[in-house]
Amino acid sequence: MSNRKNRSRLGIALGVAAGAVAGWWLNSDKGRKFRKDTADKAVEIGSEVKETAKEQISNLSESAKDMANRGQSFVANASDSIKSGLNQLVNSTENTIDQGQNAFNKGTEKAKQKINQMENALDN
Repeated sequence: MSNRKNRSRLGIALGVAAGAVAGWWLNSDKGRKFRKDTADKAVEIGSEVKETAKEQISNLSESAKDMANRGQSFVANASDSIKSGLNQLVNSTENTIDQGQNAFNKGTEKAKQKINQMENALDN
């Protein structure tokens, strides 16, 4: 246990000594210059990070706008295609109905003619 206490005391003493040396050095002319240079560099790095973040946000915003525009174009094209397809289907259906109606009318006329021919044949 005595060994642990000695190690703890030695660690504390070394920590205090290192702190004292660091404090003395940071308050020396070289230490002040180091602190100033470090602070200036930190401000410079902070500005660079801020600019990079602004650029990334701008790029992301542009990408989002581009994707939104592409989505709108896709929906508009799909809508036009669907409308065109429906119009073709309606026109085709109308043509089929017209053809069916014409065929029905022709068949009806033929049937009437046959009936008239049969009536005429019976009358004679």
